[in-house]
Amino acid sequence: MGRPKLLLPIYGEPLIGRVVTALRKGGADRVVVVGPPGDSEEGPAVATLALMAGALVVAPIQRPAEMRDSIEIGLETLAHSTAPNYVLLTPGDAAGITPAIVERLLKESARHPEKIVVPRCGARRGHPLVLPWKIASQISSLPRGQGVNALLARHQDLVVELPVDDPRVARDIDTPDDFREWNEQPQDD
Repeated sequence: MGRPKLLLPIYGEPLIGRVVTALRKGGADRVVVVGPPGDSEEGPAVATLALMAGALVVAPIQRPAEMRDSIEIGLETLAHSTAPNYVLLTPGDAAGITPAIVERLLKESARHPEKIVVPRCGARRGHPLVLPWKIASQISSLPRGQGVNALLARHQDLVVELPVDDPRVARDIDTPDDFREWNEQPQDD
């Protein structure tokens, strides 16, 4: 990308701020961002922007090797206080998250408290996904090399897919073209 992805402006707002704000405005009580190490080039800026948007920031000493490692750090952080009933999981580059989608996912989760709720647009699943705490806490017991998708496969009978009309819910930002395309689309929040 040529620069830190989480600091890229999406519709004029830094990506990490956009994601945290959508989660908070959509109804998430607590948002934990597992950021880059504090001594990394982008670490302080990511932490500051996430804090300003309302997140608790955890900056590990070493950059997590896999997304699953970041998830485990976030879950450990949540477990230090009163464990929540459910957890919303999302990567920091999921720019398609909106407060309206988060609110709908949380309402669906309230209707199905023992289920995993995942947004789906067309043939693709998106973010965030809602996991009951008792399922989310199983992530650390998965065999090394397996991530959250393995957990979804293990509990496929508990997965509820919530239809969403916005294809951006299933897109993240991985390339300069992805970034350019995001900012060329009309904003529809």
